Amino acid sequence: MPDWLARIRQEVETVGSAPIAFLIIVVVAGVVMWAVLQLSYGAVLSGKNAQIAFLERRLGEWREKMGGMSPDEAKARMQALETQVKALRIRLQPRVLTPEQRQALADRARLRPGVRYTISVVRQPDCSDCEPFAAQIVGALQESSGWTVGLGTLPGGAERPRYGLGLRVPDPLRPPPEAVQLQSALQSAGLSFDVMTGGMGTAVELWVTERPIQ
Repeated sequence: MPDWLARIRQEVETVGSAPIAFLIIVVVAGVVMWAVLQLSYGAVLSGKNAQIAFLERRLGEWREKMGGMSPDEAKARMQALETQVKALRIRLQPRVLTPEQRQALADRARLRPGVRYTISVVRQPDCSDCEPFAAQIVGALQESSGWTVGLGTLPGGAERPRYGLGLRVPDPLRPPPEAVQLQSALQSAGLSFDVMTGGMGTAVELWVTERPIQ
């Protein structure tokens, strides 16, 4: 008989001679293993429960602060508040021409002797800084002799330029000379503006509107 088979037979005979002791050993070993597993998984579950309780507490605090609003409603409220802050910042920081910009605008807009140009400066009525800013541009142009500047009011529902400043000409591909001169002067002063299509005949208009909220 092989040695390994003999050892197995001997162990079986030993267990058979003391079945109660063997059963007690098996039970004790099982209880110990169960206790170890309970302690291990209990710690894991306790940590998970603590995390869940923390998140639930944070969610309750958030709901209390937001007055029971849903995440989408809270996001919309925050975006509305951000828009109001940006609008207020625009109103508290009006546009002004610096002395350097005013000088650059006047110098580049200066016309040759005998040349005269006529344009209109159109202002948005419900604007926080359009009227004083437009007046500064008009003043710079009038320092350059030869410009006749009329003042107008932006019609309701009109499309506004992206930068709050727009040069409106009948055909941007064939702008009249006064539009070319004014465009060069605005660029020289570092002012951002849009070239817009519109007007009748050879009319050139400079639109001054509220700056967009970005």
